[in-house]
Amino acid sequence: MQQKCDFCQEDNSTDDDASEKTAKPAKARYAQVWHDGSASMLIKDDQGRRLGKLANGTFVNEIPGAKVHGFRIDKAETSQKAAKGNRSEYLYLLPSGTNYSVSLEGAQLKKTEKQEVTSIGPGYYTEVEGLALTPGSLGQVIFSSPKKGYEEVSYLFDGNASPRLKAGINTGNGPAYEFLVTKDRFNNSINKVGNESGKATLMGIDRKSNRLKVKSIGLEGRELYDLMVARLSKKGPEIFSHKGIALDAGAAMIVDYSSWEGEGHAMTITIDENDDGTVDEAFDLADEGGTFEEVTSDDNQMTEAEADEGDASGTESGAETGSDGDADAGGDSGSD
Repeated sequence: MQQKCDFCQEDNSTDDDASEKTAKPAKARYAQVWHDGSASMLIKDDQGRRLGKLANGTFVNEIPGAKVHGFRIDKAETSQKAAKGNRSEYLYLLPSGTNYSVSLEGAQLKKTEKQEVTSIGPGYYTEVEGLALTPGSLGQVIFSSPKKGYEEVSYLFDGNASPRLKAGINTGNGPAYEFLVTKDRFNNSINKVGNESGKATLMGIDRKSNRLKVKSIGLEGRELYDLMVARLSKKGPEIFSHKGIALDAGAAMIVDYSSWEGEGHAMTITIDENDDGTVDEAFDLADEGGTFEEVTSDDNQMTEAEADEGDASGTESGAETGSDGDADAGGDSGSD
């Protein structure tokens, strides 16, 4: 099924353009959400209303204005998707601005399997990929928009392998950006990272101030992160990457991506130790290079076999940088 690209702006307007500028009624906007993987999935908004399949197989849609499309896939495509562990059945549409969580349950899994959850809204997308669930384990991905023009994505799960947080924004006439944040797989032995249960990473994009935020949640001590920023313009992609950025518990890292001068140049970041809006430290990160394909390669992720083995982090030799078919709201689903 071919989907309209809500990530791309239709014109040069912004989210602040008021509907009263035209005689036509305001067009409804949605966040599109889907899941790749074999775990069961259920969406809840911040009021506890549900969307998706329950454990007994019943389909529910309790979120006002939410819609569901069934993916239309032929038999050959279905076989190919199943072979890759991609068993997405539905595309969920939630009213733009809705805060919601996606619960993943691995009760029916036979072995450890990576899951991926994606949300696309007007001018942006956010995604968690490589969330390795073991049989019987649970995972949760949270999408929120605390204020207009600001989107957050975070995860929480029972497991050993940290997933990757990805996001992208379209700035209209300006360049587009993509972001990739992951815990440093090889260097986190500094904190003896093993089981990730109860730990989470949050990534937020402020499209008004052009800042990226990264924060560790539910941990003690320090974590190391790898960062990739891609600027996509008419002259082609420009890539910034840096590995082993240290972030203390409760601190937030703010990345000033719009002021970056391009490949080979440093990226300015600030550290807010208490995530209270106060800059406690600022410094420049060197660009360590690499192509888009190299930086985003799955080879940089922990494998499912390593996830089963527990802590598969490498040595302590890494560099350390930084601070110490539509269904109505009644729930009848269909195919498009």
